[in-house]
Amino acid sequence: MVEEVKEVGVDVVEEVKSEEVKAPKRSRTNYNDIRSELDKPRDERKETFQTRNGTFKVGRRYHLTDVDKAKILDKHEKMGCGDIINPLMLRIGPYWSAVEALIRLGADEWHNMKPIHDKMQEIMTPLPKKTKDAEGKVFMTNLWDHFMNKTPRKDAVKPRDGIGKIKQNFEVLQRLPWKMVDGVITPNGENNPYGLKLAQFLMSIDMRYVSVPGCPEQIPQICLNTGWDDEGNVVPLKAVKVKKSKKSKVEVEETSPSGEAI
Repeated sequence: MVEEVKEVGVDVVEEVKSEEVKAPKRSRTNYNDIRSELDKPRDERKETFQTRNGTFKVGRRYHLTDVDKAKILDKHEKMGCGDIINPLMLRIGPYWSAVEALIRLGADEWHNMKPIHDKMQEIMTPLPKKTKDAEGKVFMTNLWDHFMNKTPRKDAVKPRDGIGKIKQNFEVLQRLPWKMVDGVITPNGENNPYGLKLAQFLMSIDMRYVSVPGCPEQIPQICLNTGWDDEGNVVPLKAVKVKKSKKSKVEVEETSPSGEAI
């Protein structure tokens, strides 16, 4: 119902909201609470994943089973990949390539986006990829071109460029079913914890913004942090831009991959 309230020289329209019965807030399922159920084959899992509309469906597994871990270790050894294991190597794609690029550039080191972009291109270009065109016709391309030329979602307000796509993938790989709250690791409602496989191998994707002389904007840097001692303690460092004051110059604090000040 809308009532018109008239003042001298001014017409003000005031909306009077009627009493509405609000639906109870959905309690999101914590991934770790249904983790044992997700260890089962998909066709044997119960509908334990709560959706946005409150219904339940079969959940997707984001963690590695013991069998998966054994396959990764075996594949890593046979390929002679070096000291650092890529936990995403069972599925070759952009996420795997992003982590692989950090490994080859140097784990536990900060890297700018351009070298990461170039290393991913070097890794992905030789890998063939079968895909379809707009008319549904199958053709062969390579993994890099398929990733770069992928059509944005129809509802995408600001479609990302190549660097933007890579940065977004790193942000996705920071998702875990817990977060740090006032110094305490606390379960959250993250139902798509893409970073869980990394955490199982005691790794995280850390991100930060740094100021560069001559550059008006801070730039993002990425690090594959392999220094964690336990899966449950893994908390990725998330990037936060520090806005510069118009009156004074703000210094950006340098941080280590673990988030401690240098």
